[in-house]
Amino acid sequence: MSLTEYSIKNRVISWLFLVILAIGGVQSFMDLGRLEDPAFTIKDAMIISTYPGQHPQKSKKN
Repeated sequence: MSLTEYSIKNRVISWLFLVILAIGGVQSFMDLGRLEDPAFTIKDAMIISTYPGQHPQKSKKN
């Protein structure tokens, strides 16, 4: 007897199994952890190099 035949012959058991699965799925979804503001890190980098005699601002050359 295949699963399909069993489900057709025993409709009440099939529907009960489906309802239990749906209730379990909804309950699991409600128990999921949700963070309103999840923690994240902002990664910054600062590059410092020396260039003797040069001004720190970008110079314009004509």
